[in-house]
Parts: sequence; C-alpha cells; structure tokens
Amino acid sequence: MMKNPGSGCHSRAGGPVKGKRMAIDREADRPLYYQLKQLLIQQIEQGTYQPGDMLPTEEQLEEMYGLSRTTIRHALRELELEGRVTRTRGRGTFVARSIVVRRPGMSYRPLNRYREDALNLSWQVLSMKWVRALPEIGERLQIDRKSRVFQLRRLHLVDGEPIGYHLSYVSPHFSQAIDMSALDRGGPMTYLEGGGFLEGSTASRIIEAVPAGPRDRMLLKVAEGTPLMRIRRLVVSRDGRPVEDLLALYLGNRFQYRIDNLPAIIPPDADSDSEQLQP
Repeated sequence: MMKNPGSGCHSRAGGPVKGKRMAIDREADRPLYYQLKQLLIQQIEQGTYQPGDMLPTEEQLEEMYGLSRTTIRHALRELELEGRVTRTRGRGTFVARSIVVRRPGMSYRPLNRYREDALNLSWQVLSMKWVRALPEIGERLQIDRKSRVFQLRRLHLVDGEPIGYHLSYVSPHFSQAIDMSALDRGGPMTYLEGGGFLEGSTASRIIEAVPAGPRDRMLLKVAEGTPLMRIRRLVVSRDGRPVEDLLALYLGNRFQYRIDNLPAIIPPDADSDSEQLQP
C-alpha cells in the first residue's frame, strides 16, 4: 500500500511522492488531463520536484487523484512534448534539466528552471588565434583570400555541462572590436560589443537539424548520431560589412531557438517566390 502522499515517502514502485496533494475539480470545464498537467507544472515551478527528480508513477498518480491511466498518460505526454519532463521506458518520468531558450535580439534564459539565478551559463574557451581564412570563410566575410581572421572556439556551458559549441570567425576589419577579457562571459557576442560596431547591425541565420559526428561526440559528451541543432549566423555591420561568421552546434534537448509574433500570412507582394502561409 502507498503511504500518505503528503509524507514525502517512497511507494514500493517508483520515486518519492512529495508535497501536499492538490485537488482535481471534476466539475470544471477544463479537461482532467489538463488539470493534472497544470498541477504537476505548479509542483515543478514551486521546487517540489527539482531537475532530475522522478515524478510519481502512473500508479501513484492514479491512486492520488483517482484518474484513469489514459488521462494520466495524456498529461505526462504533453509535459514531455513541452520539454518539461523526460520519460524513459522501464525507469519512469523525470523533471527535465534546464533548457536554454534563445530569442533573436534577447538574452538567453532558462526554460525548465524557473528562477533565473538558478541557471549558471558560462563559456569555456578552447582556442583563440589568427588564422588564414579558408575560401568559404573569406567569401562569407568578403575579404581577400590571403587575409587572416580571428578564430574563436568555445563551449557553451550550463551548470558546468556543455550544451553547445561555437566556432567563430571575425573579419580583420573589426579586430579592434575584440575584447579578449570577454571571451568567457556574457552572451555570444559580448566580446564584440566594444567600439559600437554592432549598433545597427543585422544577422542572418540558417537553422537545421544534424546528427552528432565523431568530433561533436567528444566536445559535447554525447553519443554519435545524437540530434543537434546547427546554427549558421552571419553578422553584418550597419554599413554592410560582414563582422562575424558563426557555426554553432547545440544539443537538441537542451536548447530552443524561439521566434514569436511573425505574421501568419505573408502579403502576396512581399515575396512572389514564397508560400503565403508561414510554416
């Protein structure tokens, strides 16, 4: 028999049941699965369950709330789709680790830890040097093929764990903007903010999914073939000169690139070659 859910004890099968039992309102207009989902989110946000903690099992939730397994699985599936939990067959459901959310023009923020100060974002510099530009890099930065560029390799860390890898090339025309003291702090472009060269600048990005290769496996400590998010970004100054070319790789389950408030429908005269409905 399971002990009082408010006692914080373990049942025979599954993890600890923590905190005070909350009520399901069967007379409410909201679906039962949605109510359970919101109750679990509230417990996660309040710190009842921390990242890595195991949630009560389906059997425990059924006993606690008197809900069917179908309803419980629906709620847990939605939490999984939102990135709030991870589910492993034969092990259970666990509160997901922090996911870093990136919005264009805004700083990074945590998704799965609900207090900003709980997330420790940092950089580990792997190398920094001036190198001869490869043909592709020279073309993107619009510089002479014999020019040398500033190459910066860094790991992006959350609580000391690598979630991303950055390979940046800075045009020699903007060498005076490089702040060597800022390579391991701040946002991804903090090291280039000196001198005001980024004011009025623009950035183009290509985002795609790729499998982790042998080098990625070692850098990000994941299995080969793990889904990664690949970001290729080119920053261009206000006067049209390329500043930085970036290739970044992020763990697909630890990083989100979020774009809000785009028009749902593109005006017909905006781009004759594009579909009118945004994906």
